[in-house]
Amino acid sequence: MSKNRNTDRICILVLILTLLVTILFMNGTKLGLQVIEDQDAESYTGTTYFTNNDLDGDWNAESGTTVTAITLDGDTASVSGSGAYVLDGSVYIIQSGFYEISGSLEDGSIIVDAADYSKVWIRLNGVDIYREDDACIRVDQADKVFLTLAEVSTNTLTSGSAYSEEALADGTDGVIYAHDDLTINGSGSLTVTAACGHGISVNDELVITGGTIDVTGAEDAIHTNDGFCLTGASLTLYAGDDGITTDGHVYIESGTLLIAESAEGIEGQTIDIAGGEVTICSSDDGINARDSSESGDMFGGMGRGGEVSADENVEAEASAENTDADDSADDAESDIYIRISGGSLTILCQNGRDADGLDSNGDVYITGGTVLISLNGDGSNCAIDVGSESGGAAYISGGTVIACGGSSMAESFSEDSEQLSVMYTVSATAAGDTASLTDAEGNTLLTWDVPNSFTSVVFSSPDLATGETYTLAAGEQTSEVTLETVSTRVGTSDAGMASMGIPQGDFPQGGFSRDESGQEELSEGGFPQGGFHRGGRRGAGTQDDAAETPEDPEESLEGGAVPEGPPEFEDGEMPEGMPSTDGEEAPSFGGSRPDAVTEETLNTEAVETASAADPAQIALLTGVSAIILLAGIVIAGKYRSFSV
Repeated sequence: MSKNRNTDRICILVLILTLLVTILFMNGTKLGLQVIEDQDAESYTGTTYFTNNDLDGDWNAESGTTVTAITLDGDTASVSGSGAYVLDGSVYIIQSGFYEISGSLEDGSIIVDAADYSKVWIRLNGVDIYREDDACIRVDQADKVFLTLAEVSTNTLTSGSAYSEEALADGTDGVIYAHDDLTINGSGSLTVTAACGHGISVNDELVITGGTIDVTGAEDAIHTNDGFCLTGASLTLYAGDDGITTDGHVYIESGTLLIAESAEGIEGQTIDIAGGEVTICSSDDGINARDSSESGDMFGGMGRGGEVSADENVEAEASAENTDADDSADDAESDIYIRISGGSLTILCQNGRDADGLDSNGDVYITGGTVLISLNGDGSNCAIDVGSESGGAAYISGGTVIACGGSSMAESFSEDSEQLSVMYTVSATAAGDTASLTDAEGNTLLTWDVPNSFTSVVFSSPDLATGETYTLAAGEQTSEVTLETVSTRVGTSDAGMASMGIPQGDFPQGGFSRDESGQEELSEGGFPQGGFHRGGRRGAGTQDDAAETPEDPEESLEGGAVPEGPPEFEDGEMPEGMPSTDGEEAPSFGGSRPDAVTEETLNTEAVETASAADPAQIALLTGVSAIILLAGIVIAGKYRSFSV
């Protein structure tokens, strides 16, 4: 009897333990336990933009790291270590691990084809790869690939003028092409040149956290499906089409970004600039936030003469159906926005027609930083354009803005904004004319020698106050105004008709050219108009009849002023001295309209995220608990039979 009683006690104990384990896993976070998620996994759905691995450009410093060395040598290569092999002049990486590559390939590729859960680290340490009809680096399969630029190394990737049928069938459309997530980090340099297609093309998300990177794309310089994130790097882009385009999010936290030549500078569904120095030279919109279904090159397959695969058509149709369903169920525009919360942003467009500086099909939010926009006053060019037809508006609660363009369709900030603004409409000005705002005591609060002619300028500064009187100036035209409302409009002109003619002024149309050594020089004509150009590439080139280079303007930063005159570019670098503002907390814009951005969606800390187990995990753990209980009952039953 005692043995039977022990058996009963064992059964009861197993049942209690099983129930405790189940309750513990289902309510772990309430009890202080944490579930650590792999932020680098493709399945990760959190809001961390940069993971620890993204930011680690010195992974070889980790103790115990085994690195496979790959040496490229003309038409072949050698491998010292495991996880890779050489075939037909290309290198194949087939396992998770760490790889260091050096040397040159005359016509070959680095191909990653590992398990779909694999993390692969590749360090480029003095690599020069040319591939005539495919990508120089192609990721066929992995969970995530980290492409590290070794310290003080110079790396070059160049593609030919056409892709093979096999490459096209795979969807390849970039010198670097990845089916999965890709991170570029480190401190070396990388030059990517695409004679066809895009410079860097990623089906999932591209993250750049380090290095000095120069990308030229016959089409887009950078093209992704899921998103693009930048911090800590220096990035220069030359694009036949868009500088950066994605169907998802763009997030810029720090670093320097120069889009030297593009049609549209940055295009995505949500665009956040939280810091850094960003300069965009475009012939169309500087920044465009739109629904991903509006993109003509959504899935990376319509570049080369409009070709698109059957699989991509299916994907596009499915996306369109989902978008239509979302539009019917809810207001999809709430997920489309441009937000600037820090850093400096300069947008320049001379030759555009019906172009916009900030163009959002949803809202525009400015909460900090410095924003300078110069579009010529010709046509219906708008410095700021929002989706007003769908309830969108532009809100400002911080930062400094001078936004210049045409007046025929000009828009300003909403009355629901927290910071005051004033839009000044004038007759046509000349390129290089000064736009300025001074207070009643004669202190200059805002001033800029605007690169392009304009007929409308929007000013906003934290120093503006209701009831105060200010003097507005645009070239020789001035107007005095007392601000009585949050958003004020001043001035009248015949610019609506005049803007349909030839741009005013004779601002030079030169730009940057690239000599044989690859170094950038300021060509005759001075500051770039609508973009930079390289020798032998598209663009106006150096003009013999260009006007003389204007004198360098002096900077005036007193009283909260922004720089006078356009920023200068030395050797392809961003201008120094551009003011920057730390990112600020998302504002509440008064009224009943909510922010499209919340603090939760801007969590950029690269930390391990703790969260409750999802339903699938709960089901799995519950099943494990049930198995334990069943095993206990079986053991107890056998024990009872044996004891009897």
